[in-house]
Amino acid sequence: MSRIDIGEVRHFLTILKQANAEARVWLLQLKQTVERYVQDDSLSGKAVEASKSYFEASYPPLIETILQAFDTSEALLAQYIQAFHSQVDPSPNARIDAVLLGQAMEKVKSIRRKQEALQQSLSGATAGLYEGRAQSLRLDFIEAVEQEKILEKYLQFEQSHTHFFEPLIELVQAAKRAIDVLQKQVHFNEETGTYTVAKTFAPAMKSLQDSLQKARGIDPKLDEQLEDYEILAVVYKDNTGKDAVMWVLEKDGVRVQNTKLQRYIEQTGRYQDAEKYTIITLADLDKKNHQSVAKGYLLHERESVFRWHRESPASLCVCAGMEREVG
Repeated sequence: MSRIDIGEVRHFLTILKQANAEARVWLLQLKQTVERYVQDDSLSGKAVEASKSYFEASYPPLIETILQAFDTSEALLAQYIQAFHSQVDPSPNARIDAVLLGQAMEKVKSIRRKQEALQQSLSGATAGLYEGRAQSLRLDFIEAVEQEKILEKYLQFEQSHTHFFEPLIELVQAAKRAIDVLQKQVHFNEETGTYTVAKTFAPAMKSLQDSLQKARGIDPKLDEQLEDYEILAVVYKDNTGKDAVMWVLEKDGVRVQNTKLQRYIEQTGRYQDAEKYTIITLADLDKKNHQSVAKGYLLHERESVFRWHRESPASLCVCAGMEREVG
């Protein structure tokens, strides 16, 4: 068991956003510099053209990957905080110490034993004499039980987030290394008019891409299994009136149930390439329902997904290949 100070986590998110904001400015400036270099007709020669081709082909997607890493790390940490507040304690500066709360559980047992002993010793004549003691035990018991409930919620939360911070920290560090490489290990040669890149550049970029996929929960094997299905991103309004999306798997025009892949696409759908899924409206899905009931489309399946989205900490709106968190 461990401890958590949600205020510290919130502070970390604030610092992370500030650092990412500063890096975003620099990255956009770098992107503009690369664009000017590629378009500069005053530089010529095979070496220059090769250099221009390299930067034009590699830098824009690499910069975009770093920016995506920033967005993903911030979004994941914000979701963690929101999940903690909704599942454990809504207090903005909640502190949970599992060891101390574990002691509270023992206190509950101790108070119960004392209450039972007191109850057994009471008689009609002496009940009034011990009323103060009984009231004190009742208050202690209520307080201890509340602490016990918090511990139970926290242990459940901790179990579901056991490996949360490992890929997140790995992603933040990988993004930092990539920025460091771009800042310090790419040099301009005034004699040849070309840029040179250190040998550590490619490994740093590969590490960032791998860390980004890991933090997002992307699994190449499951991605391959998804290729056997048609993926539908059904855009609708949730019960608060905000845009949301649910994911549906189909095969041969009929909705199929695959628990593992369904859970996977709900987790990673926002990160999938836009060409892998089709965006439809709820009205489109209703039409498919009416047309395909005989083939196995069940309306209650849709309702079960709706319930999942209402209970989830965040909804997602996917539109034209772009993503934004809502809800």
